[in-house]
Amino acid sequence: MRPITRERNPPAVVYVQNAHIHKGAQKWRVCTLNVCREYDTDPTVFDNGDYKFTSEFGYKEYRNSLLNTIGKKCCYCEKPIAEGEIEHFRPKAGYKTGRNSPLIQPGYYWLAYRWDNMLLSCDECNDQKRKGNLFPLRNEGSRATNRSIPISQEDPILIDPSKEDPNNHITFNLERPIGLDNRGNEVIEIFELKTRGDLVDERLGKIRNFSLAKKISQLRPGDFTQSEINEHKTYVKEYKDPKAPFSGMICENIKRGIL
Repeated sequence: MRPITRERNPPAVVYVQNAHIHKGAQKWRVCTLNVCREYDTDPTVFDNGDYKFTSEFGYKEYRNSLLNTIGKKCCYCEKPIAEGEIEHFRPKAGYKTGRNSPLIQPGYYWLAYRWDNMLLSCDECNDQKRKGNLFPLRNEGSRATNRSIPISQEDPILIDPSKEDPNNHITFNLERPIGLDNRGNEVIEIFELKTRGDLVDERLGKIRNFSLAKKISQLRPGDFTQSEINEHKTYVKEYKDPKAPFSGMICENIKRGIL
């Protein structure tokens, strides 16, 4: 994981139909008002999980904006993705306080269309076996169980890389993630960052390719031409780019003097 810098404001997705009552209004605002009104009218459909959230707020535009600003990689494990899934950091329909705990409903329904609650993840990280609806707190008694309670008082175990630096809690020794504190260790366990087959080999390959590119980039012309050396200097920069898959791992190894 590495810190994520995204656009401060969500994509401007507005109603444009001439006859539409909300013409010119941002869709996410209208959707948020609607979901809150519907909850106040009949909370039972939220409590039993029957409520259907809409993608009308601009799901495609939001995902494309996240892809453009974050890069084509998962915000949690950094593996490459083609399109990914919009991941709600605070689950919208229901949440679990532990992996084997029951699903508690409703979830953070009032945040379902909020830009600052959206990230981009791979299917594996967002699977119910890992993140899914899991959202444990270190201060469970302060959970925002309704929209009148500020979420700022919550102390999540999971890390939102758009709001804090994951490297304060997780670092790397070559391809192996290391927790720097209990929170880092819990996040590594939740996402199975040490053991997942879709991660281990890819990270190792990235480490090897970066090491080779770095060695060649530091050579003088001989076995390699100056053009080839310059090309590998470009590769080194690309591996470290914030949008590049596993660049957080690469940069942590560089910072620790391993690479």
